[in-house]
Amino acid sequence: MKMKKTVMAFLIIFSFFSCNEKEILRNHKLTGIWIYENSEKEEVQFKKKIKFNSNNESGIRLKQNGQLMKLQYVEWGGTPPIAYGYYDGIWKLSKDSIVAIKYEYWGGKIEEDWKIIVVNEKELKMNMINRKTIEKE
Repeated sequence: MKMKKTVMAFLIIFSFFSCNEKEILRNHKLTGIWIYENSEKEEVQFKKKIKFNSNNESGIRLKQNGQLMKLQYVEWGGTPPIAYGYYDGIWKLSKDSIVAIKYEYWGGKIEEDWKIIVVNEKELKMNMINRKTIEKE
């Protein structure tokens, strides 16, 4: 009888944590428009916006269907005036809070993995843990 209670308690606790993790992933607040704000070492900070305000800021729109739209430079260099453009891609969130994104840019394709540090209704902070650039031939 004591063994049944122990097993039952373990299953209840295990299912609570499993459901809790699934609930967090379902309500992660990651979708939306994020405008680049600052970076410090590997940490990149974004602020949430309702829309892209102009074509002179970089950012990313993460859609619920796994698609993304990246707003960034359209050519090499950072000397003003800087031209910005939209590039399409895809994204996926894993259980360990890793965001994998793949998108095209003017020179080819980029694949990045980001570890979420903070995400809420107003801000997103992530560390880049992997980046691969595939240049056009």
